[in-house]
Amino acid sequence: MNFFDLREFSDNALIETDICIVGSGTVGLSIAKEFAGTNVDVLVLESGGLKTEEQTQKLYDIESVGDLRIINQENLRRRILGGSSSVWTGRCAPFDEYDFEYRDWIQYSGWPIDRRELDPYLERAGEYLGLGPHCYNEKLWQQFKVNPPKPSLNQQFLEPVFWQFSKSPSDPNTSVNFGRDLAFPKAPNINLLLHANVIHINTNAEATQFKSVEVSTLEGKKGLVQAKVLVLGCGGIENARLLLASNRLISQGLGNQHDLVGRFLMDHTLYVLGHFDPEDADRVRDRFGFYWLDNEKGRHTYLHGVSLSQEIQRSEHLLKCHAYIEEYDLPDDNPWVSMKRLKSTLKSTLKSRKISQTTKQDAQVLISNFGDVSRGLHRRIMKHRPQLSRARRIELHCMLEQLPDPNSRIKLSQARRDSLGIPISEIDWKISDLERQTALKMGQLIVQEFPLLNLPVPHLSPWINNEENWKNYFGEKAHPTGSTRLSTNPKVGVVDTNLQVHGIAGIFVAGSSVFPTSGAVNPTLMIVALSIRLADWLKATLFKQHSAQATESKLFPTLKESYIKPPATSREGAPIKIGLVGAGQRISEMYWPILRHQAENYEVVGFTTQSEHRAREFASKTGISVFSSPAELVQQQNPDFLISCVASTFNEATLMNLLDLQVPILTETPLAWSVTGGGKILKKAAINQTKLAVAEQFPFLPLEQFKQQLIAAGIFGDIYAAHNDFSSYRYHGIAQLRRYFKGKPISVRSVDYGFGVDPHYYRSQPQWSNIQWQMGTVTFDDRAVFFHHYSDHYAVSDLCFPQTIRLYGKSGTMVDYDVRYFNQHSGRVEMVKAIRKENGSGNLVSIEASLPDVGTITWENPFAAHPFTDEQIAVATILKAMALSVSTGTSPLYTAEDFLTDISIMQALHYSAQRNGAEITLPFNEIAQKALVVVKNRLKK
Repeated sequence: MNFFDLREFSDNALIETDICIVGSGTVGLSIAKEFAGTNVDVLVLESGGLKTEEQTQKLYDIESVGDLRIINQENLRRRILGGSSSVWTGRCAPFDEYDFEYRDWIQYSGWPIDRRELDPYLERAGEYLGLGPHCYNEKLWQQFKVNPPKPSLNQQFLEPVFWQFSKSPSDPNTSVNFGRDLAFPKAPNINLLLHANVIHINTNAEATQFKSVEVSTLEGKKGLVQAKVLVLGCGGIENARLLLASNRLISQGLGNQHDLVGRFLMDHTLYVLGHFDPEDADRVRDRFGFYWLDNEKGRHTYLHGVSLSQEIQRSEHLLKCHAYIEEYDLPDDNPWVSMKRLKSTLKSTLKSRKISQTTKQDAQVLISNFGDVSRGLHRRIMKHRPQLSRARRIELHCMLEQLPDPNSRIKLSQARRDSLGIPISEIDWKISDLERQTALKMGQLIVQEFPLLNLPVPHLSPWINNEENWKNYFGEKAHPTGSTRLSTNPKVGVVDTNLQVHGIAGIFVAGSSVFPTSGAVNPTLMIVALSIRLADWLKATLFKQHSAQATESKLFPTLKESYIKPPATSREGAPIKIGLVGAGQRISEMYWPILRHQAENYEVVGFTTQSEHRAREFASKTGISVFSSPAELVQQQNPDFLISCVASTFNEATLMNLLDLQVPILTETPLAWSVTGGGKILKKAAINQTKLAVAEQFPFLPLEQFKQQLIAAGIFGDIYAAHNDFSSYRYHGIAQLRRYFKGKPISVRSVDYGFGVDPHYYRSQPQWSNIQWQMGTVTFDDRAVFFHHYSDHYAVSDLCFPQTIRLYGKSGTMVDYDVRYFNQHSGRVEMVKAIRKENGSGNLVSIEASLPDVGTITWENPFAAHPFTDEQIAVATILKAMALSVSTGTSPLYTAEDFLTDISIMQALHYSAQRNGAEITLPFNEIAQKALVVVKNRLKK
């Protein structure tokens, strides 16, 4: 297996693989191991590194708004190689056939797969987990080589239950840590990328096919992973969170067409039924304690407990519940610790003939506890069971199945985002009254049955008689389950029986989040078994054509090319080569100053124009060579990309010709003045496989970039409205406003108004005696809306005021540089003005706002060393992104598809106004709308 670290890659690296797995825990490395040694390339993405990192762990922050979750997140989940397998207790057991059955008193119970189908996968999972025989019933007594305990349980009420403990091959005293113990020494096709946080999952436009995942380090270095298959294996909470947060295309998130992602959140409810007096607890510990099983693979440890019988569950309509012994407060003078230490130091003591003070103390502890040691040795040698160490507190714990409740759920926080800009998980976990009824029944049966087994009765916990505050005594077991549940029906589940997200080919989810019910045993064995089952299905279907043995990894060279090296298409230390198409005012006054000031990054290798006068003038001014045609320029200079900047009326024809050269193009807006024309350009670009980006600078002005930081920080909450008050017009304003929203535009309305004015006030356009206003609204699929008011006349009069962009969110607003937001800590609205900071040369350095109880949010100008205007900063930003795009294969800031969306909105606004404000749905049908306008005009006549 090959290890990489995204922090050491070139920014915006493109990584291609066959299977991309998110998470290096039990799911991720189990699936990876199944593909080890094949010629299927596997990339495992891990958020953390080789050690626990505080800032990475903070990405797991949650908001708990439901029933109390008492376990600290540090103890729940780990972002580190191996995931939470680095901290688990190792307790394992499979679900039984009863767990898979439909129970008519438990709505949403039942699994759509057969439990017996999983036996071979459970066997294989046991090998990964270092387990003994796949046996969890009373057949174990024979394998333990002991007689079954007497008297027997009355299985009308209580049934025996067993767990066994994972054993690491590197340290038999600890559980398997997948990051440490699952080695792939001969698997060059398995690659692991550390510090790679998934920030978005991308699909095709219809959200029916997986395309790629975007990753980022905490420092902001980005990458794009393209794969045939994506497997989410990052836990019962994060699996749902990632699907919900991948909402650029569909506002409700991926796989969430029926509002099911994040619902049915279960755990295992844990409670203390009671405690035993230490002096007579040995009888309970002897019967319901630990057992050893020795075989050719060494010693395996099992724990015996009791479960509510199926008969009781059926007759009284209860949930599953298991009870087991827990021991606490071992004394400091533990003779078994002293014995172990004496054994390890015996050789050195005999050799040196010197007895240390520690050795003397250990010997004294053994002598003073001779009776306990003798009884313990008898148990170990004669009964083949571990000794009963003295403990000051012995408790009877119960672990409950939870009711699958659609109102127990994970949502995205409206108020808080992590340091990557992703909303943290808001967890509304619910404990049901049925769980209390089940727990009470378990307590009643323990009190009833234990005396019949010659066992003491525990002192019951106070919650038994506390009907009001009983939930305060119940907590979670750190097994989040069910948030992307398995179902054949997409209306009641998120993934199908092959763990593929309903309706999205190529996205799979594995782990406890797919469990339809939680059972009452620890989930790890089931998680690994289902992961192996998924790996087998992928090998038998999507990767059936791949040979069994690997020859060499396709992914490894791809990774190497991006690893601490410049992009493959750039020369070592050489700037990006650019060719200019056009030499007019925009090139001279906008692009040329930017390119000249950043000569270390860009080299203009030539230009072309149809105007002889401009050719002479620009060549004289810049010293750049002129070429007779773009074809000659490309042939002789081989530029990395072209900047096309011609008169807007000629842009469509120019681009259609330039696309024949098959060189990446950055073009000025508009590509075309119609959806039909823009569509032709996009189609030709796709056929020629030519990257086409658009220099739409309005969404990337400094203030706009600062706004995006505020949005990402969650200052405004979800944006529900924006208002362009004649600040930006035509497609510029549309592009600007649309970037604030997560959803997809679905409908448009607009009306036009005309006004008579004194031409004196429009000195630059004295012929204007009438002005036209267009007042439009664009509605999104998440019910957000923007109001787009513009007029060509508005920009040329000093009387037109205030020309602002207003932004409205659920917890904050912004008008120009003024920010207002609700302070969650103080409970009041804060009013802050963002400040522009300049250096001694008058260059913009930053825009920042100091927000009470939030901190200072700063946008830093990466071009502060240069005397750029705000528009030039925006264009420089687009140029930088284009250079990265052609070098690494990532997407430019504003794509031709973005332009087509915005020109569709612009045309829809126009045709809506032509039809007196009629609603027009998107995507826009130009032919149909033209026909409707013709009909309307004829009806007028």
